[in-house]
Amino acid sequence: MRMDLHRYNQAMKSAAHAHRNQRYNSDNDTPFIAHPFFVAGVLERYGFDEDTVIAGLLHDAVEDTDMTIEDVETLFGTRVSGLVREVTFSQNIPWKERQLQAQQRLPTASPEAKAIKTADFIHHLILCTEELDQGKTTVNQHKPEEYLWKYTELLQAIGVGWNHPILDEAKKYFEIFKKKAVK
Repeated sequence: MRMDLHRYNQAMKSAAHAHRNQRYNSDNDTPFIAHPFFVAGVLERYGFDEDTVIAGLLHDAVEDTDMTIEDVETLFGTRVSGLVREVTFSQNIPWKERQLQAQQRLPTASPEAKAIKTADFIHHLILCTEELDQGKTTVNQHKPEEYLWKYTELLQAIGVGWNHPILDEAKKYFEIFKKKAVK
């Protein structure tokens, strides 16, 4: 895949600016932007196209910052904004309700949106496993059992009508997390 490096750089700068004041809840030393960069890197590793990788960079910007879907569309076009829209869930509703919305929406999402959410889950599963390894009894403010439920259901929802090696990798990281969470 040949990526327009100028456009990709603009997306990195936009994501970094949007997330500039955010840090991980569990690790105040790590800027949150590490997460979108990780997601984009996984998507690029699996050969997804430029718009999907850019949407991966911006996947949390509308959800977690003052960036709007209109901003994304103006800067990166309708395909990128459409993918970001598919993976954005309102932060104004309770956590469990958001998870239920995702479970309902993901089975019919586009393959590219499923890939973005899968890359997102891979990183979250790695981070959750690290927290358990550090002896924490909650994972990002939730009990490990809640995350077991979340990822069991969401990985199943993503797999409806879609099979891709990135999903196999997410399931591998889920099994690692599950072994540590169910001690």
